[in-house]
Amino acid sequence: MAQLPLQNLVNRSCRITVISDQDQIRKTLLKNLRLKGYKNVMVQGSLGEFISQKGWEKTQWLITPPERGKQIDILRVLKKIINSRAQTRVSVLLYNKDVKILESAFRNGLLSWFGAEDILVSDESFRIQLDRFLLRANHCLQSDLKEALLTAIYFRKALTIQKSWESLINLELDLCHRFSNKPETLVKLAEAYLLAGEFHQGRIILDKVKQINSPDTYEGIERLTKNYPQATQTNPSTAAKNHIDSAFVIEADDTEYSKILEGFAGIGLTKFFRFPNFQEAWNALQHGPRPDIIITEWTRKSKDLNSEQFLQRVRGKFGTRIPFLLLISSVPARDYQLITDMRVLQLIKKPVRQHNFLMALTYVIEQHRNPTEPKTQEIKIEQLLRDGDNPYIQFLRGKFLSDKTIDPKRKFYIESYYHFQRRDYQKAKDLLMKGIKIPAKETDSHILPNLDKKILLSSCFQHLQDLSSAIKLLEIAHKDSPLNVEVSTRLALLLYQHGEPERAKELLEGVESQDPGHPEFISAKTQIAVFEGHNEHAEELLQNAGNIIDIIAAINSQAVKKIKDQEFDTGFKIYRTLIRSIPESVSEYQGIVYYNLSLAYLKSGMEEEAEKTLKAAMGYRGSKTSKKAAILLKKLEQAQKQGKDIKRLFQDDDHRDESDIDETDSFTIGLHGILNQIPARSRYKQIKPADEQVKVQAS
Repeated sequence: MAQLPLQNLVNRSCRITVISDQDQIRKTLLKNLRLKGYKNVMVQGSLGEFISQKGWEKTQWLITPPERGKQIDILRVLKKIINSRAQTRVSVLLYNKDVKILESAFRNGLLSWFGAEDILVSDESFRIQLDRFLLRANHCLQSDLKEALLTAIYFRKALTIQKSWESLINLELDLCHRFSNKPETLVKLAEAYLLAGEFHQGRIILDKVKQINSPDTYEGIERLTKNYPQATQTNPSTAAKNHIDSAFVIEADDTEYSKILEGFAGIGLTKFFRFPNFQEAWNALQHGPRPDIIITEWTRKSKDLNSEQFLQRVRGKFGTRIPFLLLISSVPARDYQLITDMRVLQLIKKPVRQHNFLMALTYVIEQHRNPTEPKTQEIKIEQLLRDGDNPYIQFLRGKFLSDKTIDPKRKFYIESYYHFQRRDYQKAKDLLMKGIKIPAKETDSHILPNLDKKILLSSCFQHLQDLSSAIKLLEIAHKDSPLNVEVSTRLALLLYQHGEPERAKELLEGVESQDPGHPEFISAKTQIAVFEGHNEHAEELLQNAGNIIDIIAAINSQAVKKIKDQEFDTGFKIYRTLIRSIPESVSEYQGIVYYNLSLAYLKSGMEEEAEKTLKAAMGYRGSKTSKKAAILLKKLEQAQKQGKDIKRLFQDDDHRDESDIDETDSFTIGLHGILNQIPARSRYKQIKPADEQVKVQAS
């Protein structure tokens, strides 16, 4: 097997080209490289001379100044290396005046940089920099890490020099996702937030690192604690310790509200908002920052929105990122299953006793932030997996699976959920089947066992193209939990796709009577309207939807499936209807759909239509989709000139749903693509309950 360029570089067996028109720098580089054992070293006067030379691709390590202002500069060379798929790695000799070019260079595959002005001052400087580089490169190989981590060291240093804190945070977030088994990446993420002055967020990440308790993080924790006293607090309140900044309260009774305020004072929470009804609280969640906890009464007495509708909407929009504490006078038996489905940690009976409320409030926030019980660990693992991989998931998952006191069927569920999120649907299905066969131990007559497993298993069957089995499982889940809007809407869509539109619409009528404003209901209605070609009705629904991008992605997925199944006319119809349905206020989303439609045309060999839709996608200037469309159109035109079979050429091209459309697939050189794949910046956000509190058992 051929060695990778970085291996050749470390083994001193690579071919090196040095670019320099300054005698001192050229002599210093040649001298030190040869002392280090590099024998195949060439010298060129400029990047233009290098790139025009036949066989330049054989160079495995290029060391060059940026040569800004020249016709051929570092950025043009880097792009040429990527386009030609050459195995050349590039290090730049950096002058202070050229620091700003680094971010663009790293985006295009730069490996590292050396301080050129230091080399001019001292011969010894390059030897020290070279030693440090080789040590890092060797560590990268010895620890079986990707080249990206080596590059990240130099990129991190450059961003720190420029004080580009936002880019630095994004870099560290991406590295946490890519190297989820390396807890030390979390230390770097915490440091990035602290450098940016976001001390609250830095403390949150440091707390997670401390929980992982890995020897690889001890030195970093000690350094950050020493250098950033803001990262630690002496005798913090319960709210500060668990990073609880704000709360929403929906409680009509003034007496009960006063007890809630006393509870807030007891945990040190000073920022909270009271809402007279659930509709106003929902509006605030739609348009403002989300709170860290919601305390609400459980009641169906409401003209606009009741607690059942509010709870389901919040869970649909935010998942389990916001914990709930419910105040109840009484709960009908049919509501218990829904409350369990919504992952509510605690109920407390009214009238509220101050001591009990404080215990319940402390329990909820502590278990939400730093879960120690199996039920709360499950909830945290599920949410983190939905948000994206990071080292804390691996720690929490390992802790959960190694706990011998946890019911084995719950371990099967978590493992299947883990593999489902990684799109290994067959393995997830097999694990779920094993878990379901284990006898249930739940004793609460209100709570039906295995419900969450049935819902997840249905999703596995759906992805495995077994709609009949998926429908049967969701029908059981719907019967067990008839108030669960997400289950009802998913079942309706599956029935529609299975050729049972009347049953699907009848089911949606029941959901409409329950909550016509639920995002999942609006999404299902919009999808069916588009599938049936009713663009005016779909546009009307989208006007009032708060989750337009999710709806477009769901519709696009169905169109992709039709194209893959060779049902081209149906797929084209879905795309065209969707384009006409997108409201003018968010017309930029039309560019995404035009781009995907062009891919569908290419797969079916319809070149003329593909050209038209690509040009339409290019019309949304400034977007990533516009740039991607321009690249694809150029590729198409070149293929036509060369007389290639268009249909065959594009048969294996990406045709993805919207959620992936702007991602860069390759990670070919260093950090190439890393800033184009930045995830959303999100926070990685024991007192037992008293006798009067009712703990909802997880199914």
